[in-house]
Amino acid sequence: MNHELLFRPKTLATASALALVLTACGGGGGGGTASTPSTPAPAPTEDGSGDGTTTEVPERRLSGSITGFGSVFVGGVKFETDDAEIIIDGEPASERDLAVGMVVLLDGTVNDDGSTGTATRIVYDDELTGPIESIEPSADGDALLLVVLGFNVIVERTGTVFDDVTFETLAVGDVVEVSGFPQEGNRLRATRIERKDDFVPGSTEVELKGIARNVTADSFTIGAVTVDTSGAFIDEDDAALADGVRVEVYGTLADGVLTATEVDTEDGPAGGLSEGDAVSIEGAISAYVDDSDFRVRGLPVDAGNAARSPADLALADGTIVRVSGTWDGERLIADRIGSRRGRIEIEGPVGAVDPDSGLID
Repeated sequence: MNHELLFRPKTLATASALALVLTACGGGGGGGTASTPSTPAPAPTEDGSGDGTTTEVPERRLSGSITGFGSVFVGGVKFETDDAEIIIDGEPASERDLAVGMVVLLDGTVNDDGSTGTATRIVYDDELTGPIESIEPSADGDALLLVVLGFNVIVERTGTVFDDVTFETLAVGDVVEVSGFPQEGNRLRATRIERKDDFVPGSTEVELKGIARNVTADSFTIGAVTVDTSGAFIDEDDAALADGVRVEVYGTLADGVLTATEVDTEDGPAGGLSEGDAVSIEGAISAYVDDSDFRVRGLPVDAGNAARSPADLALADGTIVRVSGTWDGERLIADRIGSRRGRIEIEGPVGAVDPDSGLID
């Protein structure tokens, strides 16, 4: 058996650079409504010859959409998860705690056939948790623009998964946990949104990730939010707190000020990568200059010579893509790039089929 290392995070903070979307899992978090986008694009698959030969494969970091019950499908590879370590928000968890729509990280191996493998580690951490400040519907009514902790969160009727809330019942004052793809300008395209509670100023716990700006001895800003760090524990294991450093903040919110109880710094998006590493990453394009100069989840990408799926794929800021290639020490030199809008595949026994409604139990 040829074992291919897919992803080995140095730390949980480093792992945040690469992500994959959990689109279905066995026993996933209760009550979620899974929505499938109308035009999902097929994912590029790994090449497995199946001729019984064993070849050397480089260490790889991989991202992609996860689908299935009791198994995880990433880039056309089916991963068994029975013995996988599950970590949620830095704490040990079980597979039943995972839920549809979560953006997660996967560590595992691929077999010689190129189509099956084994997951050893799955990590989840949301992008932000906080109160909805405002809601603005799109002209066609199929999307909402939420403001949460100063971030513009894009929620789609058919592209976002909802837990303990629906597209129609989201309301100002709801505290929501959001998972998704960060974009430029403090924007976040939500893949999953879960209602947690009603907001109580100065009491409700909130969580925010972003780039620290205007750093002083006892404060900094993330977008429009001022973070008071005077009483916070600051974990600088991955990087010193300074302007331009990505941070994760925990605390409470009142009068527009986030009073932090803990601040964790994170190293850059290329943290842990070495020249020659094979990489695959999923996320929103940002800082687009041309096809050979843009970023995905903060990672510099050159896709000027990459094969595209679909062939007429146009790249632009905000486009959700999966990029595969090789890290040259400065950027990801892509050999493949494909459109990714998420889809749901379910494996399991069929209990009954209603021919009139077309529903499967």
